[in-house]
Amino acid sequence: MGKRPKAIVIGSGISGWMAAICLAEAGIDVDLVSNIERYQANSVCVQDGIGAALNTKGEDDSDWKHFEETIYRGHFLGNQEAVREMCKSAPPLVHLLTRMGAMFCRTREGFLELRQGLGSLYQRVVYAQDHTGKEVLYILGEQVRYWQSQGRIRCLDNWEFLSLLLDNRGICRGILASYRPTLEIQIFRGEATLICTGGYAQLFATNTASLSANGAALGALFRQGLPLANLEFVLSHPTTLCYPQKALLMGDALLAAGAKLWTYRQGEKWYFIENQYSHTASLPLERLAKTVYNVIYLQNLGVEGSDSIGIYLDCTGLDKKIWLENQRILQFCQKFLGVDPRHKPVLVHPAVYYCLGGILVDKKHSTQIKGVFAAGEAATLYHGAGVLGGNPLLSAIYGATVASKSITEYLEGQSLGTFLGGDSQLQEQQKRQQKWFSQQGEENPFALWQELRQMMDKVAIARSERALLQTREGIVQLRERLGKAQLPDSSRDSNRSYFMALQLENTLDLAEAFVACALSRKESRGAHWRLDFPQREDEEYLATSTICYDGLRVDYQKVELPYLPPRPSLEDFDFQEEG
Repeated sequence: MGKRPKAIVIGSGISGWMAAICLAEAGIDVDLVSNIERYQANSVCVQDGIGAALNTKGEDDSDWKHFEETIYRGHFLGNQEAVREMCKSAPPLVHLLTRMGAMFCRTREGFLELRQGLGSLYQRVVYAQDHTGKEVLYILGEQVRYWQSQGRIRCLDNWEFLSLLLDNRGICRGILASYRPTLEIQIFRGEATLICTGGYAQLFATNTASLSANGAALGALFRQGLPLANLEFVLSHPTTLCYPQKALLMGDALLAAGAKLWTYRQGEKWYFIENQYSHTASLPLERLAKTVYNVIYLQNLGVEGSDSIGIYLDCTGLDKKIWLENQRILQFCQKFLGVDPRHKPVLVHPAVYYCLGGILVDKKHSTQIKGVFAAGEAATLYHGAGVLGGNPLLSAIYGATVASKSITEYLEGQSLGTFLGGDSQLQEQQKRQQKWFSQQGEENPFALWQELRQMMDKVAIARSERALLQTREGIVQLRERLGKAQLPDSSRDSNRSYFMALQLENTLDLAEAFVACALSRKESRGAHWRLDFPQREDEEYLATSTICYDGLRVDYQKVELPYLPPRPSLEDFDFQEEG
């Protein structure tokens, strides 16, 4: 019997675990590499459910309507063929998860309960109260442990990804990673590598993501020559609690159930969403976030809180059933704010929630480096410029199944032979490590990281050429200051400051690429909002933006429209003209 092929999966969230399970079932050995402990991935924070056209509510829903809404809410930048297949596969994937043991909410008759996702006209989202991500992650964890016991999956926690291992033909043959407790640098060899490292929401100071979602791995891959796409599309959620240490997500379910947003104008309550739109639930997230931002910062009608400024989320009229299904959100308010949202409105503001940009992949989730694949929030394929409620989790799960199938086909069709090289790349990373322990200076990597995040916060939602140019200049200055930084900790055991410095090198490049993409796209579309270019411009920008590390040149790939032609969106107006 010949040696089984090996794949490396980087990331221990829902997408990474789903892919590892599928690869193990296909007879492929998997090294599952993560820089955090198990069950600490950003996936565990996901409150939203999974979109699937089960049509159990008598609404005549279908996978075609799911597809149509997805493309429309993505402002026609999503890959239509890939989205079509995802929407067809959604119901079977939900049933697969239930067979694995996922405890989704059900009706009294035993059917899967469905709720309306933001931006949709249909009840289509399958959910597990307000912790769907945690539920899915835990049942996938059971499967990972099974395959681990069978010797098919090897879990490597606390290994920080450093770079791809490339042979002299530019083919990926593994990765280099550093063990966080000891700083040891090691080569992990494999015939294929799947990137499932998540998004880059932590690049912004006000966000709802876990600390691991900092984009450092994306930055490292970008520096190694992997093109990124649609980085300018960063989605903010309109309702996060105004809490100084963390933007705590209030979730889509409350808005979809009828919670109201209001502030004071001329001494009276102003329900600004209801005054403009008939139904909040059918509005997409980015639309709501822009409207809230406009009221708070452009019209200066925000309410001053103890630590921040925001508007009120009024949930006092919601049905008791809503609170039974959103116990974690209720506890957030009671524990961190000392407020019971069932009886008193809470102060909320917008915060970065989900990243729509990432690694450029094709319909098979292949990248432009042979042997490298990407899935989940780390890749850009399905969402385009905006997201339909329930689709982030769906795309993470479905994309993982597609990527694992593509890896299986890739390994079956390859005869790469044994690669024993990589010593020069290992030495390069060792020199990089030594440089940081010998470098002297007055700057602190942690302080520089916080400065970068505060700087990026200013262009997270509303952008202009002036603000973006100022941000780019600030990034250049931070990079110069990083060259004068010294690690505050000189130990070689669990040195957090060393890994912060490594990550900051990568995230500075990612931040500069983000700014370049945002500057280049001179229009407003979905989650990309230019105050100086408020209209959507399909003639020039109905395209995917791509950027490479060399020269930071932004190019555009026209999107194919095999099913749906573009049509106007309610996004097309200038907020500054609102009164």
